[in-house]
Amino acid sequence: MAELHLIAGPNGSGKSTFVREVRNGRMTVDYAIPRIINPDELAVAMNSLNPDAAAAAAGREALIQREVSLARGETFAIETTLSGNSERRLIEIAMARGYRVTMTYVALEHPEDNVSRVERRAAIERRTVPAEVVRRRYERSLSNLGDVADTLDRLDVFDNSGQAFRATLTLERGRIVARAPNLPAWTQRVLRVQLERDRGFER
Repeated sequence: MAELHLIAGPNGSGKSTFVREVRNGRMTVDYAIPRIINPDELAVAMNSLNPDAAAAAAGREALIQREVSLARGETFAIETTLSGNSERRLIEIAMARGYRVTMTYVALEHPEDNVSRVERRAAIERRTVPAEVVRRRYERSLSNLGDVADTLDRLDVFDNSGQAFRATLTLERGRIVARAPNLPAWTQRVLRVQLERDRGFER
């Protein structure tokens, strides 16, 4: 079965770092991350000196690559903030075409931490996201996570607020199958419905 995997989370949460850690063997997860269609990487390839200038073209190219992969029934992954509606539509389309849809979601406890990390990254990678956009996407991203959690075949949630990624929850079709102690507040808030349902199953 073909698979669509979403590596999701607000700007500055560490999505690309997560992928590097897994692929370099410095972090172990029990699932594979397939080929990633990443607009940021496409923008760098188009204009390494000023990726921001190529962002719009890279976004269009990423959408084309997604459509081609879906049409061919190929397994692929995307990296996304999950702050808009296009990814939710992509999930619906992929499922309608018989895809298994999975997600790795990475976030931080406070949006101001995301702002700080994005600002530090901008000095190195020449990619900028305004602070107000980071804050807005943070809230929208977490809200969308709560909305799609029950529809995904598998969802792995990681907190990156500390010095290392910490696995917090794994869900399959909205049912919790693995849970860490002392869940971060953001996880408890966003996935409250699933956590309450899990307590109901335990009784």
